[in-house]
Amino acid sequence: MMFMFKQKDKKQKNNKENKVISIIDLENDNSESILTKLVYGQKDIIAPDGFKISESYMKIGDKYAVNLVITGYPDRASIGWLNDLYSIGDADIAIDITPFNSKDAQNELNKLKLRLKTKVNMDLESDDDRSLEIYQRALNDIDSLKQRIVDDIDSFYTIVITATIYDNDLINLKKTVSHLKDLMGGKNTDIRSLIKRQDDIYVSTLPLNINKVNDLRRPADLGGLVSLFPFYQGELVHPKGFPIGINMGTGTIAMLDTFNSNLNNYNMFICGEAGGGKSFTLKTITKRSSIFEDVLTVNIDFKGESVDLTERTNSLNITFSPSNDVIINPLDIEYDEIENQLDVLTKISEVVSLLSYMIANASSEDKPKALSSIEIALLNDIVTDVYINDFGFTNDINSLYTDNYKEKDPDVIYIGPAKKSMPTITDIYNKLYALGEKGNDKAKELAYILKLYTKGNTFGIFDGQTNVDINNYKYINFDISKLEEKRAKPLAQYVVFTFIWEKVIKKNRRQKKRVNIDEAHLMLYNEESARFNDKMVRLARAYNTSIVNVSQDFEVFEEKLHSVLDNSSIKIFLRHSANRVNSLKRIFGLSDGVGNFLTTNKKGECIFVLNNTEIYPIYIDATPEELELFNTDPNKTFEGVNAFVEE
Repeated sequence: MMFMFKQKDKKQKNNKENKVISIIDLENDNSESILTKLVYGQKDIIAPDGFKISESYMKIGDKYAVNLVITGYPDRASIGWLNDLYSIGDADIAIDITPFNSKDAQNELNKLKLRLKTKVNMDLESDDDRSLEIYQRALNDIDSLKQRIVDDIDSFYTIVITATIYDNDLINLKKTVSHLKDLMGGKNTDIRSLIKRQDDIYVSTLPLNINKVNDLRRPADLGGLVSLFPFYQGELVHPKGFPIGINMGTGTIAMLDTFNSNLNNYNMFICGEAGGGKSFTLKTITKRSSIFEDVLTVNIDFKGESVDLTERTNSLNITFSPSNDVIINPLDIEYDEIENQLDVLTKISEVVSLLSYMIANASSEDKPKALSSIEIALLNDIVTDVYINDFGFTNDINSLYTDNYKEKDPDVIYIGPAKKSMPTITDIYNKLYALGEKGNDKAKELAYILKLYTKGNTFGIFDGQTNVDINNYKYINFDISKLEEKRAKPLAQYVVFTFIWEKVIKKNRRQKKRVNIDEAHLMLYNEESARFNDKMVRLARAYNTSIVNVSQDFEVFEEKLHSVLDNSSIKIFLRHSANRVNSLKRIFGLSDGVGNFLTTNKKGECIFVLNNTEIYPIYIDATPEELELFNTDPNKTFEGVNAFVEE
């Protein structure tokens, strides 16, 4: 099937066109040389050996053809309303689009409005009021479109849609056309094979930029234009998937398996403008995948929007605040259950990166200065001394345990080895301070800054032994909304991420796991936290994990950490403002049709891109229960929901 968009300048609209007698009849140009006339051109390529024109069909070469044009359009066109035409089989389809600038658009709309008012007056004079409601709605639509054009949030076009359908058998062809007319009629669309105008429609469908049925033009706004786009027509139906919504291209239920083996990886990237539905989309995926895919989900909640969801589903909510006694220790170390060993050197490297981040970001400067290589080397020596010499950790997992129960808790009776206490930030501080007291100025400076992060000081909420148990929960929410914006929240994102890596991701590779990072772009402004995010998305698949980066600032990822975009096989695009959609198209390689859709789509309508090749327009339909469950409006009430965990 050939599909062609033709776009003309406004100035071409009223140009008179010469009568087309033959497809290969080129305009005479006496200035052309004989050699120029012998060049094999576009018209020679598309010209048939010959054709015969009947009133309602044509014989073109060895095939029969019926030429059709849409003469009646639905009042409200949605994505996929032309799918029956696009999937009809052997056919050529042309959509001729004429854009108008703002001034000309206003003039055209005023003419339309005048014609409608004339019809209203004529009907009133004849006492025929059957169409008055339709006309009034059309007049209101014109006024609304005029205002949107003035506000530069919409555009005006006129369109003509023509098609040529082919078949070797005339009877089969007529059956196909009849069936198509029935299908289109069911969508309030009239598609006709105009008697004695078959040649006009045929020429208009060919890639000649000629339109012989201009009298059948129809006005359209940007949303109407987007609805014409032939999105990927395949079905999103993963065999082990959960229902995510309605495929707007086919009208069927979309079944998404976020751990499908055909995906390059299991990571997701969700972006959209503020208020565009990112949080709602994420919660929908979280809840449904928890039920259908048995996914353990950990959520880093930047705004506190998932606290109610967590509490209402009997899940675990961990809230960080200066007045809260909750502690998660970023220096905890766990063994890899598959490798069955303790990777001490990697943990030391991760802790050095974390401490470098903390010390560099203790400053109130917008662009904190990175640590020097000497300072990093000093930290590495201190951390290595603490983990290997002070705590005795080796690659042997038994080094995690101790037989000295008094060291652990003298008041508790243990059966078998007890797990050792873990290193803390205070342990690192004490080492640096002691070295500084011996005359090491660098150690003294680092200790002075690191003290801010020890218990009882400004950012000391992560200093101490972990005192929360995250086991046996299907959904865990880390609420960091009550922390200071500029330094404490980004730090908490990083610390929680490292903690999740040790306590969740490295544990039990057979368990499907998902980590949701709200406002993920904030992790990219520091080299250390950005590097850790990069590591997670690259290694996640090996640990049966999906990392979900959620952000409205997709440009930051393009600039600072493109690997997150490259390593996210599922991308979900929600509504974007018109002034940002060009960047979105450039960065993600999206078509103009998809870009236009993302500036006109309604709440719940989004684009799913899988493996950078499959594109699906999806409407995420929420149940009344989910609307109540995912609500962030405190004025709405809650009447009951299903739990994530089975009682």
